[in-house]
Amino acid sequence: MKKFEYKFIQLYAQDGINKKLASKNRAQALEELFNPLGREGWELVHIHLMDGLAVFKREI
Repeated sequence: MKKFEYKFIQLYAQDGINKKLASKNRAQALEELFNPLGREGWELVHIHLMDGLAVFKREI
C-alpha cells in the first residue's frame, strides 16, 4: 500500500507572494511558488484560491 505525506501551503502568507501577485499575473506568481515543489516530488492535489490554500502530496 502506498503511503503519502501532505503539505499545506497558505499562499498569501508566504513572504513576498502578495508583492508577486500585485506585480505579475496570478499564474506567473503561482508557477514560481509551485515549480520548486514539483522538482522535489510534490504533486498538487487541490488549490482553493478564495482561501489561499494549496494542498500537495508525495509518496514516501
